[in-house]
Amino acid sequence: MAWPYRFQSYRYPRASAQQAEAPAEQENITFTLDDNKERVIKVKAVEGWESFLNPADLSFIQSISGWLEEGRNLTPAQSSWLQRIEKKCAPIDTSWYDLADAEFQKKREFTIIHYLQTGYYGNTIIRMESDASYVPEKDTWDKMWGNKYITAAFKRWTEGSRFNVGDMVINKYYPAYYGTTGLIHNVRWSGGNWQYIMMPINGTQGYEKPIEVVESKLLPVSKRNLTALDKAAARKKDAEF
Repeated sequence: MAWPYRFQSYRYPRASAQQAEAPAEQENITFTLDDNKERVIKVKAVEGWESFLNPADLSFIQSISGWLEEGRNLTPAQSSWLQRIEKKCAPIDTSWYDLADAEFQKKREFTIIHYLQTGYYGNTIIRMESDASYVPEKDTWDKMWGNKYITAAFKRWTEGSRFNVGDMVINKYYPAYYGTTGLIHNVRWSGGNWQYIMMPINGTQGYEKPIEVVESKLLPVSKRNLTALDKAAARKKDAEF
C-alpha cells in the first residue's frame, strides 16, 4: 500500500524585534532600557560595523533600535542576539600574532585569496579586506588554517609560479592537438594552483588558439623533456594499432 506523501511548508523567521521576543517572555531581563540603548549605540560606533554583520543581524539592529526608542526593553532572547552581534564587533585579542612579521603577513594575504575563492568565512574575509590591521580571533584563525589543503596551497603560492610570461614551455596537455610546445601569455593563481594561458606553437589546424593549462601539464623546454614526450607519443600511437 502506498502511503500518501504530505508536503510540509516552512516559514523562515523574520529578523524583527517582535519575533525575537517570543521564545523567552518568562525569563528575567538582565539589562535596563538605558543599558540596552547604550549597547546598540556602542555597536553602531564601531568603525565599519555594518560590514561585520549578516543581513539578519542588520535587520535586527534596525528593528530593536526603534523598539528601544519607543521605551520597550529587550527580552532575554533579544538580548542574547544582541550579545552575539556585540561579539562580532568587539575588539580582537591581538596578543598572539605580530602584524610586523613578514611570514604572518604572507599568511594573512593568502588567507584572503584562498577563502575569497572557496567562499567560506565570508564576513571574516570582508572585514580582513576592509581593515588591513584586522586578524580574527585565534580559534577562528586556527580553524581557517586547520586543514591540509590550505597548507599545501600556501606552499605552492609562496614558492611562486614555475613559468613566467614569455617563457617557452613543453606542453603535455593533449599534445596531439595543441602541439608539444607553447608560449606563456598569462599567469594567475586560481583554485589552489598556478594557471597559465598558453599559445600553442605547433598545434594542429583548429587548435591554434590560446588555452588555459595547469602547471602540472607543462615542462621546461629541454632536449630531454622533448625526447621523453616524443617517446610517450610513439608508445601511445603503437598501442592504438
